[in-house]
Amino acid sequence: MKYTEQQVMKMRRVLHENEFNRMTDYELNLMLWEGCDGWKNGIADAAVIEEFEDFFDATEQGDILAD
Repeated sequence: MKYTEQQVMKMRRVLHENEFNRMTDYELNLMLWEGCDGWKNGIADAAVIEEFEDFFDATEQGDILAD
């Protein structure tokens, strides 16, 4: 499926928020120490789309991208 740039950016935001909400203090500490690739500009579009499609079922995907 082809996605618009706006839809891919929304995927990035949703995946970022979801990951942030699940992070432990240890993971935050490690990230601050070692760094990481960010959802906004460190991860390729194809990887964002794959993660989004793997994490959310089709109904959730439609609801998220409909806005």
